[in-house]
Amino acid sequence: MDSAANQRTLNGQKSVAELFAAEGIDVNTRVNKDVYTGINKVKAMLKPLRGKPKLYIFSSCVNMIREIKGYFWGENDSPIKKDDHAMDELRYYVCSVVDEPRKAEQTAVQRDKERLARKLKRRLPIRDDIRNC
Repeated sequence: MDSAANQRTLNGQKSVAELFAAEGIDVNTRVNKDVYTGINKVKAMLKPLRGKPKLYIFSSCVNMIREIKGYFWGENDSPIKKDDHAMDELRYYVCSVVDEPRKAEQTAVQRDKERLARKLKRRLPIRDDIRNC
């Protein structure tokens, strides 16, 4: 969500972010608005190096699709700021999503312990003198 959501509404009661929070909807208004960071995150979610995309755009999102197709770069290596409201919102959303923590790589010893435990059909405590091998 755009950081402007923290501003009080015209009647001065609550901000948009506070109204969402009152309904139990968490919002992140501390979004990195850097255009290049946002574009790179959107690209990475649409077409990751490995695995399936983490972001899909439905064919019914005609304005978003139109803006993606019409997104052009200017002479100074900046996107042209025209008809890009949906693109801005997509960037804000993608930048507000917390990255999934990556699973720590298992060591060969950890893999062997788990494999042995599965073979034994139950988890057995591993002695400390073996654990430190």
